[in-house]
Amino acid sequence: MAYAGNDPLQKIETAKIKKEEADNAFKQGNLQTALLKYHEALMYLQGLDKNMLNAMSGGSSAKSPPAEVSDGEDEIETPGVKARKEEPEKKELSEVDDLLSKIYSNQSACHIKKQNWKRALETAEKSMSKNPENFKAQFRKGKALAELGYVEKSLATLEELLKKNPADQASINAEIARVKAADREREKKHNQKFKGFLNKKTAPKSFDSVSSTPSNTSSSSVQSTESEASTASVASSTGTVPAPNATLEPSGLVEVSEEEFEKAKRANARA
Repeated sequence: MAYAGNDPLQKIETAKIKKEEADNAFKQGNLQTALLKYHEALMYLQGLDKNMLNAMSGGSSAKSPPAEVSDGEDEIETPGVKARKEEPEKKELSEVDDLLSKIYSNQSACHIKKQNWKRALETAEKSMSKNPENFKAQFRKGKALAELGYVEKSLATLEELLKKNPADQASINAEIARVKAADREREKKHNQKFKGFLNKKTAPKSFDSVSSTPSNTSSSSVQSTESEASTASVASSTGTVPAPNATLEPSGLVEVSEEEFEKAKRANARA
């Protein structure tokens, strides 16, 4: 006889104890302890020896296929069992799957409390893989999908649940309404943000910024023209060309006719 540590029934009972400890920790708000205890419960349900389960159900272990180890996520099956399975074995497997489904679903509840939406979705789906009729897991899946932004999938999940579980119609309808309202609010904020972005992108420049550049350009152009004119005047009277950007000052040299020169000479002589 196998020692107690390998006894599938003992493992199942230990898993139940760990689950109960986790449930109590969850009720007290100690989410980390709850998640740890749920994980420990899953560890006891993993690795159940299928040959031993087959032997317990009355089958012959010698005729069974080699022992396989379950990873705790796939359904636990008994190798070599055909259509005429015995009732005790069906109860055994049903109990394990039901327990796994509840543990995964409660893990999902912990992750929802922690707002870890990805893990909440993963564990809810694992729960439903063990028991598609776990309505709490399906509800949590719908909630997690909505928080992850998959609104259409969330609503489809919740509406399907409403058909399967009309007894919880009030709470399911409330969640559907919440998901729709949150989606409308997100859409509204998105549109406002996008509108603000477009307004900012297409806004015209201010009057000052538009007018300042031509004004400065015009002033600079006038000054440049005057400077060039003065430069040309000096160049023509002196025969020299000032250096670029040099300050232009009156030279005192004025061209006069010879007649005007003689008249000025006589006036100076009389004086």
